[in-house]
Amino acid sequence: MTAGTKTGWFEAASSAVGHPLMVVRSSDWVALYVNEEGRKALASLEGGEPVGRSAHDFLFRDPSAERRLTEALEQGRGRTKDLMLRVGREDADPVWLRVSIEPFDNDGEPCRMVSWSDVSAVVEANAELVRSREAEKVAAQAKSEFLARMSHELRTPLNAIIGFAEMLYEQIFGPLGSEKYVEYARDIQDSGRHLLLLINDLLDMARIEVGKYELNRRMVDVAIVVEGARRLTQKAADEKQVIVAVNIPIGMPRVYGDERALRQVVHNLLSNAVKFSPAGGRVVINADANAAILTVKISDCGAGIPPTDIDRILKPFERGRDLAHADDGSAGLGLPLAKHLIEMHGGSLWLESTVGAGTVACFTMPRVPTSA
Repeated sequence: MTAGTKTGWFEAASSAVGHPLMVVRSSDWVALYVNEEGRKALASLEGGEPVGRSAHDFLFRDPSAERRLTEALEQGRGRTKDLMLRVGREDADPVWLRVSIEPFDNDGEPCRMVSWSDVSAVVEANAELVRSREAEKVAAQAKSEFLARMSHELRTPLNAIIGFAEMLYEQIFGPLGSEKYVEYARDIQDSGRHLLLLINDLLDMARIEVGKYELNRRMVDVAIVVEGARRLTQKAADEKQVIVAVNIPIGMPRVYGDERALRQVVHNLLSNAVKFSPAGGRVVINADANAAILTVKISDCGAGIPPTDIDRILKPFERGRDLAHADDGSAGLGLPLAKHLIEMHGGSLWLESTVGAGTVACFTMPRVPTSA
């Protein structure tokens, strides 16, 4: 500071400030005073004694920084706050500062108080976040294109295999010549259907993850949805002699939802209930709706799920570790997919289970459109 300035209290106060601070003459930006934090910061940028030199020579030497600084001061009538500037040498890593400038009168001489903080780490982190989001966007687009292609490339030949196997099994064009061929045709048909269900689950889960799954909502009769799911699982239930009982009130009001998605949810939950019920067991489907909420519960009499496994098996590709039927050949997508689909309807899905006493798969969802 100049000789006539009240430097004592000013320097004492600025030394106590925890961030870099500098006083420059307004006319030529020559540094009159720099506190200790400022000297340390400038030493890492430029080196040399800053006092007596123009701040444009060591702090605002980047042309773009000088231009932005001039524009900001013109707009702010000589002052600016939290201005982001890239400073430092061109051959060094970029340094970003958050700069604030306040004009004041120094015994009749116009001066500026310049304070700043190094926010390079924050800027780099934000830039990395932008790069990451761009990469995710590109990956999601690639995934979406892959799904569209696979939806056709996988389903079309698989449907043909299932159809031809069914024709062979029914012996539409005449006897196959051996009962073994009929048995093999049925095995091909069953395996093809199982694989088609697995592919559908994989593609649907992938669509949900990239935000490409769209609900086609309308008023849906839940009794029809449940009956359709029951028919699809009837064969598996008959093979295990599992009784599937349905309790739905007569005249239950319809719900607003995607019929295909709701059918898939009920089918996945019912399939699990039949799969994990013992031979000769019983599965019960209860459904009811009031003016606002649809509630569906599917109960089995299987081995149950340990408490430590319940949250885990609701995640993709996870299966129970302690169940007798844990190694069932499934991909572990049925429950997570059902949970996602119900949540897309604004509802919730959860499991209630007691080891040795069976499991109840429950879900609720709004019966009619919400205000949201």
